[in-house]
Order: sequence, then C-alpha cells, then structure tokens
Amino acid sequence: MANPKTEYKRDASVKKEIDTIVEAASKGDKDALSELCNHISRDVFYMSTFILGKSEGAEDIAQEAMYDVCKHIHSLKKPKAFRKWLSTIIVNRKNEYLREQQKRGVNVEICKYIEESLMEERNDFVPVASLENRELMYVVKNLISELPDRQREIVVLRYYEDLKITEIAKIMNISFQCVSQQLSIANKKIKRGINE
Repeated sequence: MANPKTEYKRDASVKKEIDTIVEAASKGDKDALSELCNHISRDVFYMSTFILGKSEGAEDIAQEAMYDVCKHIHSLKKPKAFRKWLSTIIVNRKNEYLREQQKRGVNVEICKYIEESLMEERNDFVPVASLENRELMYVVKNLISELPDRQREIVVLRYYEDLKITEIAKIMNISFQCVSQQLSIANKKIKRGINE
C-alpha cells in the first residue's frame, strides 16, 4: 500500500512543476507550452470522456480544448487557476459539441458505459481514494458512467479535477446548492451501487 504522505508529496511536486510550466507558457514560452500539452493531453481526453459519458466525440472535445489552451494560454491571469480554467474549457466544449450534434439532428444518446479499455487504463479515477481492489474500482467507474449527465459532470469536476463546489458552480453556471445536492445524490448512488 502506498504511503499517503509520499503520495501527497509527489502530487504536490507534480502540481508545482505544472504550475511552473503553466506560468512560463502563459508568458509566451513555446517550449513550455509544448511540455504543458504533453503533460495534460491524456488527462484532457479522459476528462472529456467522463464528462461526455462516452468516448465517441470525446476526442473531438479534447482536441478543441487543447487548441483553446494553446490559443488562449496567454490570457490566463493566474497560472495557479489553470485546472479550473482548463475544466471550464472542457465543459464549454462539451456543451458546444452537444449543441452541434442536436443541430445536425444526430441522436445525442449518452451511453451508460465507458469503453472497457479506457476503464482499465485509468485506474486512478475514483472518488474514494482508499479503494485498492481493481474489481471494485471498475464497479465504481461504471457507476459513475451511469450517472445522469449533470451528476457525472459534477463528480468528475469534484473528484477528478479536485475543484471546490463553488468553482464547479461557476463553471457549470448553476447554484452552489444545486452542485451540493447533485453531488450528494451522486455519492449516495455510488455508495448504494458499491453495497449492492
């Protein structure tokens, strides 16, 4: 079992490294921007997939989000707010993607399961940090993918992006109470699913 203190120190050092890269990229350093894109590209795709609820279309959302990062990184005033800024971009791109699909008359049915290969590949995305059992992690990921769109999006932003409820409310343009309520309902559903 991993030592929580060691995990925290590693997470803190990675965060500090990314903060440094973001700051350099926002000041016009092209090498730093390239390095930043390498650091975040996989996470952007995973987050797009989880928020959308399926992998189809997530690649488009991720590519558009990465384009936005490259194009607008200079406008980021607070490099420490990068994760929140990136989450806002991904959520906005997801909303835009769904609107475009509806305009085209494409059936926008959100599938209830994320591809098994993606699930196996990303074992660290669970809202309960103490889960060690791979099978149980798989169950939790499936439970998250079965949540209604808004609840799934809130769970992803809260536990994957580690954003505060107030930040999630701003990103999703909904009230603090709505985020709290939806998060509570989602957590209860996940716990009930685990117990079953």
